[in-house]
Amino acid sequence: MVVAERAPLKVESVPVSELHTFEGNARRGDIQKIADSLAVNGQFKPIVVNRGTKTGKFNEVLAGNHTLMAAQTLGWMVIDAVYVDVDREHAVRIVLADNQTSDSARNENDVLIELIQELPDLHGTGFSQEDLELLLSAADAGGGFGPPPDEPYISRWEIVVECNDEGEQEELYERLRDEGLRVRLLSL
Repeated sequence: MVVAERAPLKVESVPVSELHTFEGNARRGDIQKIADSLAVNGQFKPIVVNRGTKTGKFNEVLAGNHTLMAAQTLGWMVIDAVYVDVDREHAVRIVLADNQTSDSARNENDVLIELIQELPDLHGTGFSQEDLELLLSAADAGGGFGPPPDEPYISRWEIVVECNDEGEQEELYERLRDEGLRVRLLSL
């Protein structure tokens, strides 16, 4: 294993029009949810951009692709970023690490509920009222999402179903939710 040298990071405001999403990114994020957060909270962490002198792909976003897309939908002209200058292998490692380390995290649901309940509303949090109700219901039942705190988080299983239109999506969403499944709507 090669240990990366620690280099200081400098946050820069960068024109959105100069940036490009990572080609081949496997992650599909909820851009609307991120845009809602940006609209309420502003940008509270920089995205990571590869200068591209070693790859030939200049200003390619390695971490924060969906934040960039959300900023574009909001009409932002600039976004805060930190730059790295890495080769393709290192770029892929950063993209994968950013996605996987996020996926392998889990919440302490009782603490999460307390945090959510501190707020007067859920705007900009990424949580819906339905999410809160599911958390509260699971807490009342003595359970929760994911393994108990003393068990390691392994993974979660998801499926994406493509619908022909918004009506079909809503109908399928309602049916699956009525069956007791935890579902969410995505628009890509």
